[in-house]
Parts: sequence; structure tokens; C-alpha cells
Amino acid sequence: MIALVILFLSPAIKALETDQFTTPPRPLEDFGPALRAHLVTRIARTIDAANAERQKLLRDADNAPLGVMRKLLTDRANEVLTPDYIAERLYDDIAPGLPECVIEQWTVQETARAGYQFAIKPDDSVYGNFFQRPLTLQELSPTINVYGVYIGTDKIGHFFQQGFEYYRGFRDEEKRGLTPEQATREAVKIGVWQEHGFYGETMVGVYSNADLATNFAGFQFYLNLTRTMEIRGKVRPAILVINNERWEFNPKMDEQFLSVFFSDHMNESMNTCRYMWYVRNHVRMSAAQRGSRWAEFYHTTYEQQARHSRELLTWFGQDYGHCGMEGVFTAAEVCFTQQARQQGAIASIPHQ
Repeated sequence: MIALVILFLSPAIKALETDQFTTPPRPLEDFGPALRAHLVTRIARTIDAANAERQKLLRDADNAPLGVMRKLLTDRANEVLTPDYIAERLYDDIAPGLPECVIEQWTVQETARAGYQFAIKPDDSVYGNFFQRPLTLQELSPTINVYGVYIGTDKIGHFFQQGFEYYRGFRDEEKRGLTPEQATREAVKIGVWQEHGFYGETMVGVYSNADLATNFAGFQFYLNLTRTMEIRGKVRPAILVINNERWEFNPKMDEQFLSVFFSDHMNESMNTCRYMWYVRNHVRMSAAQRGSRWAEFYHTTYEQQARHSRELLTWFGQDYGHCGMEGVFTAAEVCFTQQARQQGAIASIPHQ
């Protein structure tokens, strides 16, 4: 009965996972600039609508016959100038929807052309055939290249949809009086709970560290929308500012404001998952079978990847909910021959 229910629900929960151990036959075109241009257009539409709404509310306030109505409308007009209002309106425009949010659907459609997307069937992936993979895993998100980072299109949804969930949770905790550090820890718990539950281990037997890192990166984006932030060791100016009581793009905005959020943390083969016992062995074996091709495609060595796996445990020094290494295999462990691993281990020993 449980299996039948899961199969019945599978159309609504498809495309939860991706596979970057199976590499494209050739490098993909960078979709980052197109994603940035689309996002800038949507942000511009959001702030234009917000500015127009505020002007309307102020006009209505001026024409209101009662003082209480004027105050109510003025307060609503002033609310338009708050960071939460603009973040919520942007989310409303680009991020609602299941199983794929609006901007994720747009990404899948826009990359469905030669050279931009690599899509495979689950049977051809590391998850194996119908009898080897979880019943709920009936479709995979295609792989795309965003600013040189190979990710599943599902990560676009995590970035803009779950990233906003983190932002909303963070702001709720800030309003309760928690420090930014404390509020961040509470926000991260949202994604950890999801990975332990319906979105991860319970449904498909996977605790995705890459999903959690992407959630966290999206959360940082929503903060950076209206706050100056230190990201990857550099101070990044807010994307939007208020000028003459109107929202506008910050003249000091970094032209590469979006690219700083994309990193190998989002790649499921670089930042590997913790697989449940009934998934782990088969995925590990399948990843190893693809190992030489994988190492060639990503131009990496055992030594580089072993170091990189440790770097990805935090999001540039910040805890994003990584499960730790117990029960987790890395690409360094499975994608290189024993000889390569031994040579890499020797090479990593400091010279006296």
C-alpha cells in the first residue's frame, strides 16, 4: 500500500535528485549570464511594481476622508520600503510552485537547447534501474553549467525557493531579538529538517549536502538584496537601495553579484550526499565505474579533490548543515584508482 501511494504521488515529487557523477560528453555552455539577465529583469519588474504601489497608496491616503484611513494607507505605503516587502514580492514573482518553481521551470525550458543541458534517464544514472533505486526516484533534474559550476536544475529551485524560506525564518528570529548568528543557525535548521524528512532521507534515501549549501547560498542572496554582506571574504554592496523614497538598483552593485553565490558546494559529485543503506552501495559502485571519465571531465586530481571535499564542509567558513563525513563517500575516494590515491597521499605529505 505504501509503495502504491508513493507511485501515485511521484508526478508531484519528481526531479528531486540529480547526477553529476555521470558527465556530459563535452563541456556545457555557461548559462550564468542568461540567468543573471533574467533575474535582473525580474528584480526590475518587482521594484517598478513596488514603487507604483507606494505612489498609489500615498495618493489614496491624501484623498482619504478619515485620519485613521490616512494613517493606515500611509503605513502600508511605508511598508513597501522595507527589505521584507521587496524580498517577498520578488519571491512571489519567481519562486512559487511545485515540483518546480517558476524560475526553475524557466531554466529547464531555456537550457533545453544544444550545448546547454545534459539530461539522462534514471536507468542510465548512478541510481540504477527501477529495482535498484528508490520508488520515488522516477525522473532526474538535468545538469547545467552556471558560472562554471555543474549543477542540477533543481538547484535553481533550492536557491530561490528554499533560500527564501531560510530568509523568512531568519527574519522571524531577528524580530524576536536573536542575533544574526543565532537567527542564521535557526534558518539552517529548516533545511536540515527537510533533508531528514520529506525532501531527503524519508522520500528518496538521500541527505543532500549540496541542496543545503544551495539553500544557504540563496538565503545569502535574499539578504544581499537589501544588505551589504561579506560573501566569500569580500564585502558585497546591497543589490538594491532606497533613493528619494523609491527602490532602485544600487549604482555600486557588483556586476557579478549573482556569480559569487555559485560554487562547487552545489555539485552533487563534488559535495556528495549521505545515502541511506539501501542506496549507498550501488551509487558508490556506479560512481567508481565513471571515475576516470569524471576526473578527466573536471580536470582534477586525487589530491585536489581530497582537499576540495574538506573545503566544502562549510559554505566559506559558515555552517550550512553538512551532515559530516560519517556514512559519506567522496569523489576522491571512488573516482581514482588505488594507485592514484596512494600517489596523492604521498604527495600531500609535507616535505621536511
